[in-house]
Amino acid sequence: MLRYLGYRVIEAEAAEDALNILSTATLPVDAVLMDVYTPKLSGHDTFKQLRALRINVPVIVCSGFMVEASEFNAMTQGDHGLVDVI
Repeated sequence: MLRYLGYRVIEAEAAEDALNILSTATLPVDAVLMDVYTPKLSGHDTFKQLRALRINVPVIVCSGFMVEASEFNAMTQGDHGLVDVI
């Protein structure tokens, strides 16, 4: 859908791959769309590592489970970008 709407989409199979892509990106990344429950590295841990790497792009968290944006916003300590949950 994002491609259909004209966005450039970069996909990663695993959280570790996404972190590598983001940390070496040569073009700006406008947002990260991720799931909370993923194998090996959870969405929470991925988010923490994003912020530890100073990758301060807005994050959209999607899940089929109940997730509160406050869980992620608490990890930012109020100074590292936005988090939305769908």
